[in-house]
Amino acid sequence: MTPENWAKIKDAFQSALDLESEERRYRLEVFREREPELYPELVSLLEHHYASDSLLDTSLFTGSDQNAEAEELPWLGRNIGPYKLVAKIGEGGMGSVYRAIRVDDHYLKNVAIKLVRSGLASRHYLRRFKSERQILATLDHPHIGRLLDGGTTDDGLPYLVMEYIEGGPIDAFCDSQRLSIQKRLELFLKVCSAVQYAHQNLVVHRDLKPANILVTQDGTPKLLDFGIAKLLDPELYFQTVEAEGTMGRAMSPEYASPEQVLGDPITTASDVYSLGVVLYRLLTGHPPYVLSRAKPMDWARIIVETEPERPSVSVGRLAAAEDPDKEELVGHFYDSESAGLTPEAISSRRDGTVAALQRTLRGDLDTIILKALQKDPARRYASVEQFAEDIRRSLQGLPVHARPDTLFYRAGKFTRRHRVPVAAAALVVTSLTVGIVLALRQAHIAEVERAKAERRFDDIRKISHDLIFEVHDSIQNLAGATEARRLIVQDALQYLNSLAVESRDNPDLQKELAVGYDKIGELQGGIGAANMGDTNGALESYKKALSLRKSILLSHPEDTVAQVGLAHSYGQIGDILLEMGRFQEALENQRNNFELTRAAAAASPADPKAQARVAIAYDGMGNIYEALNEWDKSRQSFQASADIFQSLAEKYPQQKTHLRNAALERKKLGGALEATGNVALALAEYRWALLVDEALANANPQDATAQRDLSIDLSNLGDASLKTKDFAGALEQYRSAAAIDERLAKADSKDASAQYYLVYDSYRIGDALLKLGQTPQAIEVYLKAVSMAEANAVADSENTTIRSELARTHARLAAAYVVAASQHASAKSRNLAAARERYKRSLMIWQELDRRGALQAADSHAPDEVEAELAKCEEALRAAS
Repeated sequence: MTPENWAKIKDAFQSALDLESEERRYRLEVFREREPELYPELVSLLEHHYASDSLLDTSLFTGSDQNAEAEELPWLGRNIGPYKLVAKIGEGGMGSVYRAIRVDDHYLKNVAIKLVRSGLASRHYLRRFKSERQILATLDHPHIGRLLDGGTTDDGLPYLVMEYIEGGPIDAFCDSQRLSIQKRLELFLKVCSAVQYAHQNLVVHRDLKPANILVTQDGTPKLLDFGIAKLLDPELYFQTVEAEGTMGRAMSPEYASPEQVLGDPITTASDVYSLGVVLYRLLTGHPPYVLSRAKPMDWARIIVETEPERPSVSVGRLAAAEDPDKEELVGHFYDSESAGLTPEAISSRRDGTVAALQRTLRGDLDTIILKALQKDPARRYASVEQFAEDIRRSLQGLPVHARPDTLFYRAGKFTRRHRVPVAAAALVVTSLTVGIVLALRQAHIAEVERAKAERRFDDIRKISHDLIFEVHDSIQNLAGATEARRLIVQDALQYLNSLAVESRDNPDLQKELAVGYDKIGELQGGIGAANMGDTNGALESYKKALSLRKSILLSHPEDTVAQVGLAHSYGQIGDILLEMGRFQEALENQRNNFELTRAAAAASPADPKAQARVAIAYDGMGNIYEALNEWDKSRQSFQASADIFQSLAEKYPQQKTHLRNAALERKKLGGALEATGNVALALAEYRWALLVDEALANANPQDATAQRDLSIDLSNLGDASLKTKDFAGALEQYRSAAAIDERLAKADSKDASAQYYLVYDSYRIGDALLKLGQTPQAIEVYLKAVSMAEANAVADSENTTIRSELARTHARLAAAYVVAASQHASAKSRNLAAARERYKRSLMIWQELDRRGALQAADSHAPDEVEAELAKCEEALRAAS
């Protein structure tokens, strides 16, 4: 055998090891067709390899994956490093992906872990997998799945820890959301930016397909799976992969480029082609050609030789898929995945009607997609950026580079972008030839069309305004309305965003958008109201509102409404930053709010709304001072806020909001008094607030906010009763508060604040039971509180207030176990061991918050106190043993 032939067999053999059974059979058929004389030697080599290599399963060659699956099942429930694998969520050619959760209490967060299959632990696969890990470590882009960690299992298998992305494939997401062609293109451009970023970092993905492009619920695409990526410059990385062989590398045939199936050199042009296939499916609901009904031997011929239909044509022919027996109507374009989908069904998910969808695709989009799908790489777009640029130009109505630059084409584009000026010029010419009468008639028609456009603009704006300010606000305080409110505001913002593109210089519209983002932020993680438990999302929404208001003031510095709105944004951001433990940033934002609000109120001293805003600003400052343990300043701020609200309540008795807010500030004032030892004065404030809140709650039992106020009053009274040693009274008050919060949580399962208050109620009930000597019952309640607190911490990992509650609850449970150890000698060691474990968990969380600088001043001694209790517990445990 010549050296050249042996090199071909060696390359083909190494490449075959990368492939799954179905793809391997296809590649072997291609090799046999190209090299019939060498084929028997290759097959003999593979058979010998699979028969002799104990690390590999012969099912990989025969096509059965049952053994491989059986080997992977034991991973479920096992730990890899600090992570516990809880569910299998995906599988690729050389590895499986699991959902996992960190279990060492540094933090609680869902992650995705990718492992090499235990049956593929050859050096070739391990090099491939380590290469992916090194690739991901170099890529940092908002639309590329982030690498969080990595390592090697005890069995020597490398693993990657990725961010866990809750989302679906991009095509499924677009269809479920019924996105228009414009929205699909805008989403696709984000994907292009991620691929272009990878190319700039000398990485070709080589497996771009919808399954590797997930989209989260908020519409953020994430590019995944660089398992078969190629390095354009392997010298830049510590781990490299072998060069291309004649049999090519692993791939997904339906999205593979002609050069991939032929085994030719792979460049960035291959990713351009795959993106073209993805875009074809996104816009038409159909692939450019389908391999599912073809034999593997025909795949290469179809991909290399068949020219795809124009997208605008294919959407009108999908009806043939209703009858698989009529395959001749669409030939190799028949798509079994689209069976039963009519053109009307496809169009309804995009631009309404078949005719409308075809009009949208016809012309530029047809040309752009077909250029990306050129068989010759040199005739495609030279880069993903050029591909994306043509899409952007199409969206903006500009000439695209893929179309011939004829005078007629450019004139048509100019006319569509500048309809009014062109029409006016046409009227001038017409007036010279036809006369003034025809010119006036045309002017009248133009005016009618302009009026229609303005009415459409106003109608859409009114719809969005009514959704946000009337429909949403009318159900805001209803128990169980969290999800409905989210949908209402989300839809309204979509309307407003569509108008904002046309009205960037419209300050009134920008103000409405800012209010919309305020309400979305409140729903995501607003303080003191029903919310979704997304603290970080709330911060982002509030920042968007802040940016809009700053933009308004840059161009309209005298706009007092925008000034007031800017102060409001600073206050909301300060509240959220406080929850995240970012105290200095929170203080800075609240000071901005306070100064702007007082300046606006000084200009309108008789305006009750301005005075109410000052009271709210005092409240924000009081919250910050409380977190910083500056109790005198905190008490003064809450007192000033309460005084303003009480004065407004007396002047405007019909507006119950002022009275409710006065009660809220009196509660906070009571908390500051209680913290400094003035329990009697605190009780007076709590009882005053209780009288007000009881009346408001009884007047409107469906008002979830009023019910929550009443629950807080009862908890506050319970705290004070506990300090005055009225343990039975405290237990009764805590249980009454818990009953209210349980009703609210049951009525609105989406309300994260309700879950937070249930933790608060539960561990306080445990405190009262422990004081009453009912230790077993207290432990049972504490265990329930810990379970709920852990779930809350996982759901909103950015909220340090929730993390603090979890640490506090662990410590309370530990203290209860210590009491139980003193009461039951027979179970002393067991209870002390349980206490030690809980103290360790509590200490770990407190130390984490301390390292992050997210420890509130009131909790500043918590790490030392828990550490001291842990030491006592360990000493007692040693003595007991």
